[in-house]
Amino acid sequence: MKRSRKRSRVAAAALVPEIAIGLTALPADAAPPPTDLVSQWETSHPGCDISGDGGLSALLPPEAGQPTRSIWLRGDTGMIPLPCSGQAGAWGTPAAISVNGAAGDVPVVSELPAAGQNGLPGTPIGALPNGTRPVTRFLPRPTGLVRGDTGAACPEIHRIEWPQGVTRGPAGAMTLYYDGTPVQVADASKLMFISYAERCQIDLNHSWTERIGMVAWNPATNSIVAHWTVWDGLTDDDPSSVEVKWHQGLGSLTFRGGYLYVVVSNCAISWPGWCPGTDPGDKTVLRRVPQADIHDKTKYKFWNATPAHWTGDYTQASTILPGEPGAGPYTPPQMCDFSASGDGYVIFETIAEWGEYRIWQSSHPEGPWTLSRDRTIPPETVLNVSRTRTPGCHPELSTPSNLIYSFFDSADEEINVVSVGSLP
Repeated sequence: MKRSRKRSRVAAAALVPEIAIGLTALPADAAPPPTDLVSQWETSHPGCDISGDGGLSALLPPEAGQPTRSIWLRGDTGMIPLPCSGQAGAWGTPAAISVNGAAGDVPVVSELPAAGQNGLPGTPIGALPNGTRPVTRFLPRPTGLVRGDTGAACPEIHRIEWPQGVTRGPAGAMTLYYDGTPVQVADASKLMFISYAERCQIDLNHSWTERIGMVAWNPATNSIVAHWTVWDGLTDDDPSSVEVKWHQGLGSLTFRGGYLYVVVSNCAISWPGWCPGTDPGDKTVLRRVPQADIHDKTKYKFWNATPAHWTGDYTQASTILPGEPGAGPYTPPQMCDFSASGDGYVIFETIAEWGEYRIWQSSHPEGPWTLSRDRTIPPETVLNVSRTRTPGCHPELSTPSNLIYSFFDSADEEINVVSVGSLP
């Protein structure tokens, strides 16, 4: 039974007595119940639910005659039950648009209509809110994927794309690429850059992440103007696997000072619902690339703090979060720029699927990073606290007293948005 949904202002969180979660006792946040991210399609079609994992959002470039808006991305998404979608295999990455109200207010989103490909205009976004548009695949369905166990072609309905990061582009001209063809962009700050993984996912025990790529989307024309693969496990020099390596992810996209920064993490030995962090290779690392070379995999470098330098060898990358190895990130952490609310850069990190999370702060992606919060989501605020994962951060909705992040609650198959209050 789903909790009732309503649009609500998220209140600040405070400390309450410790509760026992897993192997440790951590303070929980005494926040009101999280607010589900609700689509206008769901409210207009009772009984139809959009199931989506891994909520990401980012503020859209300002546009004449338009209100303040954000794009929202969800992975592993479909409409349930089946009659709501009218087709099997609706899983993929749709996009939605919100009209943002006052800071701290969780908006209701409207599904984005089909985007044009290869620079061609898509269906106009039109007036918002809009409750007539169902889930539509935003990123192109992957092609050429295979089963990692047999080498057979991956069936179409099992070829999915999973968003890893989204951010507004940097000001100025850029040369981008659409499947190898150069695309000249006069001002990249009018575009949104989205990174994603391409996977063949048969079931939970048979899944292979085979490519990592990016697109650049123009909201004004609802058009994907650039599309390129950065890493391809099917064509790299490791014949033993079709998968990309953990360090080749492109999470938490952030442009700063002429570079694109990304954060990726590794958990070599993942227990059910928990990363024990017992392997020396377990770490969260930072990498960057000159923004002019974001298509070139050879230009991505890793941060090594001792001595401070950038290296192309991922085995020499420093963990940017103190205390690792140790209980490490179970699902990829998210780094966001909260400078507008006075909090600098913030990393949200889930340690386990039973609600434990950590928040780190720094004035720069290179660090040093300081632990600001080590808490648990209280069981009474979610339907199934043992299955909370895939954090997202939402600076455009936040204020100095209400930093907004989200997580996926598998009990109701919804993205839950919640405040963690103010940070030190």
